[in-house]
Amino acid sequence: MVTLRQATPDAELGWTPLLALEGNQSVIEEHFTDEDLTDFADAVAFVTGETRLDFTFRIEELAERFVAPLRHQLEQAGITFDLAIDAVEEPNRGNAAG
Repeated sequence: MVTLRQATPDAELGWTPLLALEGNQSVIEEHFTDEDLTDFADAVAFVTGETRLDFTFRIEELAERFVAPLRHQLEQAGITFDLAIDAVEEPNRGNAAG
């Protein structure tokens, strides 16, 4: 389980918007930069229309809950993608390499 929050202008240095509620925070920090997570939180806020993000979910649900709707919104705005759609909608669950 993780919680996704959007940064506030007065956020402390080193603050991350994706907090591990189970497991280790270091795993998140190993795979994502603070800038990656802040950009992602901003994109989720845009898609959901929420001004104060506070979503708790299983990390396995990330693509289904947030990435696919974001992609849909961007496509509706006329943005096209070069990547295969399967890579976003069906993440490789068997790939332990990260």
